Amino acid sequence: MNSRIATILVASCLLAAAPASAAVLYDNGAIISANDSYPINFGFKVSDSFTLASDSTVTGVNFGGWTLGDLIDTVDWSITSAPLGGTSFGTGTANVSIDPGFTPVTNGLGFDVNAYSFTIPALDLTAGGYWLNLQNGVTANGTLAAWGINGGPSQAFQNGNIPISSESFQIIGDVATTVPTHVPEPASLVLFGTGLIGLAGLRRVRQRKTA
Repeated sequence: MNSRIATILVASCLLAAAPASAAVLYDNGAIISANDSYPINFGFKVSDSFTLASDSTVTGVNFGGWTLGDLIDTVDWSITSAPLGGTSFGTGTANVSIDPGFTPVTNGLGFDVNAYSFTIPALDLTAGGYWLNLQNGVTANGTLAAWGINGGPSQAFQNGNIPISSESFQIIGDVATTVPTHVPEPASLVLFGTGLIGLAGLRRVRQRKTA
């Protein structure tokens, strides 16, 4: 096998291992600037329900956030079996980014409304109902971070299991039928390809010595 064939083989393996584009697994509705919002910092925690129609791998969240002349930088998230608690399927602190395709709005209450998103480590979940929890939102200037409501189809609760209006958010990921299984890590494929190229070169050296 010459080095060109080995390089083509490695490139083909990398293309085969490339994940499919993430899809919206659950959509709780559009961001609405004129409605209200609920704080997700200063000790407040908000929980909103969502349903997965199929076994899925969750990789991210989009949500509508409210601030006062500020931006949300990080947020603590968790996905659980019950509002504000129950069995935890995943938790962490995520860096939050804004959607460049969304035009920020300053509403009549003086709040800046924006579309935010964050990624999470791939989380395999079976079809069924879950709860997304957001808390400890951090803004650049230490001001209010809030989750905008839109009256979507989900249920929502705040600290102390107080029922509240549901928020704007989407759950992002891939359904199970598109999730690759037992695919080598890209780094492993590169190492494997480098080894093939090295073996091809060694073979040529040996051939020259015996010629």
